[in-house]
Amino acid sequence: MVRMHIVPSLKFCLIGWVAVFCVTSTAFAQRTKPVIVNHRCRDITLIPESALLDAKERLHIAYGHTSHGSQLTTGMTGLVEFANSGGLGLSLPADIFAWNEGGTNGALDLRDYAMAGDVGYYPDWVNNTYSYLGSPDPNTGRGTAHPDVNVIIWSWCGQVASKYTAGTLESEYLTPMSQLEEQYPGVTFVYMTGHVDHYHDAALKAGNQIIRDFCITNNKVLYDFAMIETFGSDGTFFEYPSDNCDFFDVGSGGTPLGNWALEYQTSHTEGEEWFDCTSAHSQALNANYKAYAAWWLWAILAGWDSSTPVQIQYFKSEASDSEIKLLWNIQTDESITGFKLYRGTGLPTELSLMAGEILPMEVREYTDRQVQGGQIYYYQLTIVMEDGSELRSPVISERTDLIRPALDQNYPNPFNPVTNIEYQLPDRSKIALKVYDITGALVRTLVDGIQAEGTYKVIWDARDASNLPVSSGLYFYRLETADYLLSRKMILLR
Repeated sequence: MVRMHIVPSLKFCLIGWVAVFCVTSTAFAQRTKPVIVNHRCRDITLIPESALLDAKERLHIAYGHTSHGSQLTTGMTGLVEFANSGGLGLSLPADIFAWNEGGTNGALDLRDYAMAGDVGYYPDWVNNTYSYLGSPDPNTGRGTAHPDVNVIIWSWCGQVASKYTAGTLESEYLTPMSQLEEQYPGVTFVYMTGHVDHYHDAALKAGNQIIRDFCITNNKVLYDFAMIETFGSDGTFFEYPSDNCDFFDVGSGGTPLGNWALEYQTSHTEGEEWFDCTSAHSQALNANYKAYAAWWLWAILAGWDSSTPVQIQYFKSEASDSEIKLLWNIQTDESITGFKLYRGTGLPTELSLMAGEILPMEVREYTDRQVQGGQIYYYQLTIVMEDGSELRSPVISERTDLIRPALDQNYPNPFNPVTNIEYQLPDRSKIALKVYDITGALVRTLVDGIQAEGTYKVIWDARDASNLPVSSGLYFYRLETADYLLSRKMILLR
């Protein structure tokens, strides 16, 4: 059996549609393409220093929001010291990500809570915008009350679903925003989607899609708040996410299957790969990503062209039980030196260079034969440019075919009090999945019976056979079949 994982035609670190313009200009140019900032704009290392400096020089931003919207600014605050300390390998001037009201000491001028409330409270948000900007100045296209403000951004709290259900999303959001744009042509108004809401899943998704479609059709600027938190750290799409980064098996209810942010934070080094910060209703990593995407937005509004003439048409993998074949193709207007391939196992923490130093530029496939059945492998392709720089693809994952039972490491680990245990069966088998303490005493039998071929996930809530909570410590979980006995360790920290 062969399975295929494909990354479709994408531009590296993309904004799907970008129009470059300077928001400080008094010549009110009509935007000819939408600007969409989403989950593909979370790699802060790709923004050049010059673009960050341009944003701080040219932008004067007024931001209206309540709790969920604060993830942008609390993330931006934490990013300052994180970057100063070399997080993510950043090597930039000190305090380059600093921001404050007024832009003093070379910081970005971002006026937090400039307008009271959030965009869900109509007509308050519209009236508050008019009050803050003042009468339009026909010479600048900006407001007379705060004549230097050239960017207005509003966030939602939890009202997109209710406005979609009530049929007022257009009249209470899209139309007023368009009217503001017409009256203040010297101000860029940033649209937003609402945060993900598992308990109003269908209505929230439908409402957010209306906003996306409107922005794409009408060449608006969109900060896609929901999409940024719909994709995990490795690019995995979660169909039924929650705003706290939990993900579920179905929408508007169902069973939680994990928390993508906590899993990343547990397995990655704080201060090097992520930073701790306040993140309202959510995990720190979510606010990290909101801050990274916010700086993408500021850089683009200041004139950065984030597109690149190098385009990956596909990067895909095909797996069997003993090998994984990687195939790719690119389209480029620039000369390249060749390709590098990186691989990792388990969670995509550190990817190591494989296949030698650089594959020749004419190569378009590589077969990895150093694999085991039933194991997940992560791959990334980089294009090496003539100047030595590298353009990176998204990370893809592939599980090799199973020829014998496999037992995965539980996650999260350590855990408190719930953890997920996954295992795979190559054929119909009588199995038992049991938990033992450090003395070897049986704590609980989680599964005992006949199961068909497939992948299974079991949740253990740190309770014993009498449904009593067990104490912190080291435990073992064991998968037993007629021919195999597999065991792994896990740690409960209460």
